[in-house]
Amino acid sequence: MRLELINVLDHGYVKLLRVDGTDLDIENAARTSFIRSKEVVTPGFIERLARERHMSPFRHVGLWLEIKFPGDVRGQFLKHIVGNCVVEEGSTWNEQSNRGSHEPRVPQGRWGQGETVEPWLCEAFQKDLEYVCYLAMEKYNGYIKKGVAPENARKFLPFYAMYTTVRNRMSLEAAFHFWELRQSNHAQTEIKEYSKAIDTICDKYFPISWRALKVGIVT
Repeated sequence: MRLELINVLDHGYVKLLRVDGTDLDIENAARTSFIRSKEVVTPGFIERLARERHMSPFRHVGLWLEIKFPGDVRGQFLKHIVGNCVVEEGSTWNEQSNRGSHEPRVPQGRWGQGETVEPWLCEAFQKDLEYVCYLAMEKYNGYIKKGVAPENARKFLPFYAMYTTVRNRMSLEAAFHFWELRQSNHAQTEIKEYSKAIDTICDKYFPISWRALKVGIVT
């Protein structure tokens, strides 16, 4: 399967590495209790699973993803995923070793504490942020060259202001809970963009199940 990559924000992305399973696998997982299986998916059956919140079959399939995102988005990504194997023993979560890349994030959406903020303040904020990130990377690389261990040198890095990259497997249930929580108008703008990317991927590879989940639970 050709890798798919959806660019997100200024330096981020969601890359699909592999797809585990199909809509039919979800149906057959649910039919296990009757020791039965189908060769062709039954949309109505999957719609009933979603409508009645029989969620365990949706854990039998999933996505292997590589995601590059700002540190604060990473925190929300972990916190709000239910059914993600990262919270289970034997985690599949692997992360970039220095926990940051050289690109400073450009804040999206709300800049100020109120409804609006002066343009000059936005410009000053971004300029200072870039400068701080530059200094942090200079210190980080400088101390590594002097012999300091990377796991100690990275303490200079402003984690929330920089990007990190992870690889992780998400079940379809986990992907749905993430999307359901983060497509809200109250969600932070940055993480909404990542939820849109995952929505696009899930809709393509699990069209029947994904649409059933969205209709059966959200509405």
